[in-house]
Amino acid sequence: MSAILNAIEDRKFWVPVCAAFLAAYLLAAVRFTLYPGYTDHVESLIASVSFLVSQGAPLYPDLAAAQRYSVPYGPMAYLPYALALRTLGASVLSLKLLILFAHLCLLILLWRCYRKLLDPSRALLATAAVCALLLSFLSLFQVRGDVLLLFFVVFGLHAVLRGSGWRSALLLAVACGFSLDIKFTAGFYFLPIYILFAHGRRWLSVLAIIGAGVFALTPFLLPHISLVEYLRWMHVFSREPLVREEVSRELTLLAILCAPLGLLLWQMAQASRKLTRNYLRENRLFLLSLVAGLAAISFAAAKIGAGPHHFIPFFPVIGYACADAYRTLNAIPVSRPELRRWNFLALLWCGLILAVVAKLGLSLLSASSALWRPRSQASAIVADLKSVMSLHPGKHIEMGYGSEASYPVTDFRPVLIFAGNPLTVDEMALDDMQMSGLAIPDATLAYVRACKTEIWLIPRDEAPFQIVNVYSREDPRLFPNWRVFDEHFRRIFLQHYRKTASTKYFDVWECVE
Repeated sequence: MSAILNAIEDRKFWVPVCAAFLAAYLLAAVRFTLYPGYTDHVESLIASVSFLVSQGAPLYPDLAAAQRYSVPYGPMAYLPYALALRTLGASVLSLKLLILFAHLCLLILLWRCYRKLLDPSRALLATAAVCALLLSFLSLFQVRGDVLLLFFVVFGLHAVLRGSGWRSALLLAVACGFSLDIKFTAGFYFLPIYILFAHGRRWLSVLAIIGAGVFALTPFLLPHISLVEYLRWMHVFSREPLVREEVSRELTLLAILCAPLGLLLWQMAQASRKLTRNYLRENRLFLLSLVAGLAAISFAAAKIGAGPHHFIPFFPVIGYACADAYRTLNAIPVSRPELRRWNFLALLWCGLILAVVAKLGLSLLSASSALWRPRSQASAIVADLKSVMSLHPGKHIEMGYGSEASYPVTDFRPVLIFAGNPLTVDEMALDDMQMSGLAIPDATLAYVRACKTEIWLIPRDEAPFQIVNVYSREDPRLFPNWRVFDEHFRRIFLQHYRKTASTKYFDVWECVE
């Protein structure tokens, strides 16, 4: 056993392992970039709304407006993607190139952060350990705000660790302000980072806090992004309930996150209790702020549909805490042979990497894995949609819904949006609205009656708008058989539309008036 542990501690073992793992991480990012479609309903919503925003459509329509695509995300969850669509062209590749660039920057910034505390090889190990946890959340490779939020957190941490003047304060303010515009809870991720920055720089940290507020308000200066409407929507979504099922998943992840730091502190206490007390006293504000942030996010992540991915931005900060504790531990001389310390940085984090890779590898063997979804199927769905548009030039075409059985084909609705078609109802947005007690308004029903969208595409051979709320699908015991569209909506639709044709993937429903 001792020989195995010694082998794992040897740099000749874990440096190649980490290098290979980071290469695999980049290959996964490239694989997602080259996939010509969408693997999740959140992706298609963000992509669609980002394009609409790039064309000047309101990001947060009035609560009673016909358009139902608002969700509890801030404007910076969309604006970087909107910029990519405007500069690189309206395509899924433009969006995913932005994500790939963000991942490349993440790896560089993470290594530079940990290099401030560790030698190059151990900084590589710390980077690989954090990326191991990141890779277990495939949402980071999708068109979402998650990767943007993670990037801003690492960017802010890098600004604090690599500088100390007004420039660092400015960069920290930019990172925190824009993060608040992705998720309003982002301040908890930055709390320990601000504590680090405030050490000896109190006035600059105050300016950085004020600056974060200024940058957070900047997107709302755009004419089509209303702060008032955003706050109204956030008030509506604040009614979503908390569920116990999310708590158990959170506790498991928190145990994984805190184990390396806890073991490093335990080993530090074994080597020198006095130095450990000094270390904890000097870093008490940082550690307490980290605990407070984790506790606050635990509450937010317990809301229905939230989940452990809300802890992702803490990964690099906890990695910093582990690297700092290891540096302190490594500086303590070993006075007695029996107190020989295992290299927990290599031992534990190498084990973490291998465990996560094993878990991820098993998940990828599934035929339903988003990472290995057939490119041919995605290309065929895209071609199908383009064929429908070419056969009905000048007509407004929207994606409708059938049942959850063929739900994935509706993820490709950005193809219609990018061609200039409208977006009136989004199932994901309606899920959250229904959970918050907000019904489909009269304006939406009037829109359907007036046939303002001439053609609706429904998944082939399915009755229109029968889909069940995603929260009801995930836990039928708590929310039994909640249908997103009620009988009144379906009756109005069937009164004004008839199925006129079918393609490989869709039924074409046209207005009969």
